[in-house]
Amino acid sequence: MWLKVDVLDDKNRLNEGWVLVNGEGAKRVCCWDWFDFTQIKETGTLKDIYLDADKSLKRNKDNHSLSGYKPTIKETCFQGIVNKPILYSALSRLLVNYKSEWYSKVDAEGKLPEWEELNSEMTENAKNLLGYLQTGDEAKFEAYLSSVGKAKDSPEAKGFETLRREINRFPADYKESPSKKLTKEQFESYAKMEALEKQVTAWEKTKEKIKKMLWWDDVAKGLSKLNQQNDTPPENGEATNTTTPPSRYHPTGHA
Repeated sequence: MWLKVDVLDDKNRLNEGWVLVNGEGAKRVCCWDWFDFTQIKETGTLKDIYLDADKSLKRNKDNHSLSGYKPTIKETCFQGIVNKPILYSALSRLLVNYKSEWYSKVDAEGKLPEWEELNSEMTENAKNLLGYLQTGDEAKFEAYLSSVGKAKDSPEAKGFETLRREINRFPADYKESPSKKLTKEQFESYAKMEALEKQVTAWEKTKEKIKKMLWWDDVAKGLSKLNQQNDTPPENGEATNTTTPPSRYHPTGHA
């Protein structure tokens, strides 16, 4: 039996041809048959994946490859795959094993540790700058400038110092009604500070929403408990409810 094959050589060049199969150990299969699946385990943390995804959005002529990226998924070599059908055919048999971040457990403080690690990327700069504008904390201001790569005598730093002095002249009760208590110029400064506050609180609200998405974990555990009860032999020959949870729920509670 002759088979037409498409293969890649050691330089990823496509070769086409025919191969004679004598029939020993060969069988006919459907083109949709699943075989030879490869599994890779993603070992990168949620923060690793976030940072590398962020880096990929900022790629330029000096940072154009994935060679420095930490997540294991980069090993699957996606570059140029669109032009190599045989490669993306192989990727259709690739399984990536990565624990969903949505399954993060809430700790004793009611927080999601894996998401808390992203605080430095999401709100650290805003918190430091806000702390400086509100209280004049120089240490936080220096931490902010260091993070964004600005010197203390830079125009940006001078601008924030001026903004801090303007905010410091706000009336003590301005928070009761900023639009009435502040002048037009002061209100513009207040709006800049308020934007930083919204940036900080938005991230905190996002993490709270994530915790609410864990409701399905309780459902899985409830169905698991029901499953265990149904597996318990009836006492004294009494009839029991034989309803079992969907098979997609494992007895351990994992979906």
